[in-house]
Amino acid sequence: ASNAGKCHATVKAMIETAWSESNRTLSLPEAHRWVFQESRCIPWVISPDKRNWGLLQIDPTTVLTTGARLLDPQFNLRKGFEHLDWLATIFGTKEQALTRYAWGIGAPITTGEYARKILNP
Repeated sequence: ASNAGKCHATVKAMIETAWSESNRTLSLPEAHRWVFQESRCIPWVISPDKRNWGLLQIDPTTVLTTGARLLDPQFNLRKGFEHLDWLATIFGTKEQALTRYAWGIGAPITTGEYARKILNP
């Protein structure tokens, strides 16, 4: 079941644009599920600890920018897809890229539940 239907049409269009400009580590349905998993498709969401911002819940230190800039949904999506593509290049699979995205580069391989939610709904 896809959660893409739960995103506003404007957010869906922005996801599709960012995805089309990326290396396409994820399929388009996976990309929609990823954004839904991260933020429930709410562009201005900030994590309770104020460390992760926007649609793809990016830590500003990861992409060397300000949190406020990450509330621009198009910028957030572009940076999130770029980071995921980089992680996939480093770790070799989209499962590992998603796990590292969620839990950090040093995450144990056994933390794959997050990736399963996106790749095998």
